[in-house]
Amino acid sequence: AHGLIIVAPEYKSGYPGSLKNFLDYLPAGILRYKPIGLSTVSSGVYAGTSCLQQLRQVVIGMAGLVIPDRFQVGLVNNAFDEQLNLVDPAQNKVADKFITELHKYTKTLVTLQ
Repeated sequence: AHGLIIVAPEYKSGYPGSLKNFLDYLPAGILRYKPIGLSTVSSGVYAGTSCLQQLRQVVIGMAGLVIPDRFQVGLVNNAFDEQLNLVDPAQNKVADKFITELHKYTKTLVTLQ
């Protein structure tokens, strides 16, 4: 099993239509038994929460296993420096925990199959 991260920007309280179109064209069952990490970004303070909820619902509907951790970046225009590093050290810790959890879920699913 391989983990997968889906990163999506929030537009008008949802995720982009192009991402939905892409997901709709995937073969049935392709996400089954796959741990999925969801990450969202937005220009607002809520960091893509509506987008995240909608993506979670769609991925679960596709039989993907969404991990509980998530990585959300609000006020994205100010969140990164010129080298595209996160400015807030606390965000780096959240990102590290997110990746670690996805890795743990992936390793666990490999041992179960």
